[in-house]
Amino acid sequence: MGAWGVGMQANDDAMDAICTIEDEWEGKRSYKILAWAMERFKGDQTDGWMRAMLLGTADWLMDQKVSMYRSRKLLREVVELEKNSDAGWKDDEDRQAALDNFLKRAIGEGFDEEAHARDNEGLMTKMGKFLGGQNA
Repeated sequence: MGAWGVGMQANDDAMDAICTIEDEWEGKRSYKILAWAMERFKGDQTDGWMRAMLLGTADWLMDQKVSMYRSRKLLREVVELEKNSDAGWKDDEDRQAALDNFLKRAIGEGFDEEAHARDNEGLMTKMGKFLGGQNA
């Protein structure tokens, strides 16, 4: 998986899933959209790309003001699987914090909006900062 940050949307798998549903989501409930993703997730809960896809999709839907209330149990399970995986994140502490922040957002406990924006900063933005001599 290609990842450029620790946020739920900051990886190729999440972006692929988001692009797939981007034109289809409007007017549908979050649990119906996530059910689409779960059809694949059910088969292998240890599948890292599936977790990335599911978490990224849920995070993007929340950006679109879609409630994750009915999907909170599923998201808790996926976050726990992700936290306990051996995915080998270079910035594991930062990834764990991003997962915690995501879950708070999903279940409505409040979250750190600044950290969320930083964790999901786009690849092109990061590359631009790097090429421009700023600390990415």
